[in-house]
Amino acid sequence: LRRTTFPSQRFPFLEDLGYAHSERQQWDEAAAAFADLLTQENLPPETQQRVSQQMDLVRVEQRIASIRKRTYADPTAALRESESLIAELPNHPSAIIFRVECLQYAGKTAEALALLKQLKDSGVGTLAFAYQRHLGYTYQQLKQWDEARAIFEELHASPVFSREAREDASKAMTSSS
Repeated sequence: LRRTTFPSQRFPFLEDLGYAHSERQQWDEAAAAFADLLTQENLPPETQQRVSQQMDLVRVEQRIASIRKRTYADPTAALRESESLIAELPNHPSAIIFRVECLQYAGKTAEALALLKQLKDSGVGTLAFAYQRHLGYTYQQLKQWDEARAIFEELHASPVFSREAREDASKAMTSSS
């Protein structure tokens, strides 16, 4: 569409293109689309702010993808890198998930569970725990089936979570039996 319909002019759907690349985890392409959009003159301030925030998220995802590539066969290096990233971005959802995954990859699933439980306990009063699925899967890895099932049942029953998350939880409940 971009090449055929808008070959010699600015593509008017750069923001949408950036989000589409993000959905597909094509971080370099997403960054390029957002960066291109940010160079446009007369960009409304709210669009500039929204795209800048998205660009920050994409940069973190690019860093994580780069770390994954570099540490693919080295769980110890992955642990070091994820520890550094979580120290720098302690509340960033992608950094947290990456840390949990690296702990699991390095065989430190109990530490991953402790981190997730700590995060869940610190969010008292919130409607939903953002890492609920990760918590359930971590319990499964530790073969703590009753705890995993309880986590997935809680997720499945809560309308706060997306339909996709609730369906995923339903499937996971059957594997926790």
